[in-house]
Amino acid sequence: MNREVAAPKKKKMTNKEYSNLLKNIEINSIVLLELEAKRYPASIEKDMGFHIKHEPEFVKANCNDFDIIDLYTITARSGRKNIFKIRIKWLLSFSSEVEVNEEFFAVYAERSLILNTYPYVREIVQSITSKMDVPPLVMPLYKIK
Repeated sequence: MNREVAAPKKKKMTNKEYSNLLKNIEINSIVLLELEAKRYPASIEKDMGFHIKHEPEFVKANCNDFDIIDLYTITARSGRKNIFKIRIKWLLSFSSEVEVNEEFFAVYAERSLILNTYPYVREIVQSITSKMDVPPLVMPLYKIK
């Protein structure tokens, strides 16, 4: 008889634990690492739709300091044609009075990180698209779930 043993379930960080950790963290800098914009030669035939992909990555510097690489990719299409693609990569550096771990990062990335970078992304995207001979893209507000 073949049995599979389930891995023990990881305890999820509670709201109180998250809030207590967050009180001990300060952001030191937000740096634009990369900015890439490409306008494809296709013309806009129908309404232009867009997609936002958000990919944060936790980078442990030492026990109490850490960085986050935060990548956004915004793509726009009209019908079946690509209109543009914008990639924006940020480096956020933090210091903390307590050690942070992947569990904290997972919750932070889901709840708080986007609140730090999304306003900058909106400004860059609106500025760049206004120079691409497409209707300037005003990205929607980010709404907390």
